[in-house]
Amino acid sequence: MSIEAARTGYSADVEENRYLMEERLSDVANRAREAGSIGDELKTLKVLAMVQGLTKTAPESTLSELVKVIDAVVAETDAPRIEVTE
Repeated sequence: MSIEAARTGYSADVEENRYLMEERLSDVANRAREAGSIGDELKTLKVLAMVQGLTKTAPESTLSELVKVIDAVVAETDAPRIEVTE
C-alpha cells in the first residue's frame, strides 16, 4: 500500500468515525429532548459542537463529559446502557 493510499484510508476512517459519532450524539440529544431534559440536551449539543469542530473550548476530558451526558439520559429514559469493553 502506498503512503498516499494509507493517508487517504486514514482520512476516510476519521471522517467516517466523526460521522458515526455525530449520529450517536444526535440520537442522545433527541432522547434527552424527548425525556424533557433540556440540560442534558444542551450538554450533548455542546459535545456535538466539539466533535464537529465548531467550538474551541473543550472540557478537561471530552470522553468523561460524554459518558456523564449519556448516563444522565439513560437514567431519565430507563433505557439500558450498553457497556463497551475494549
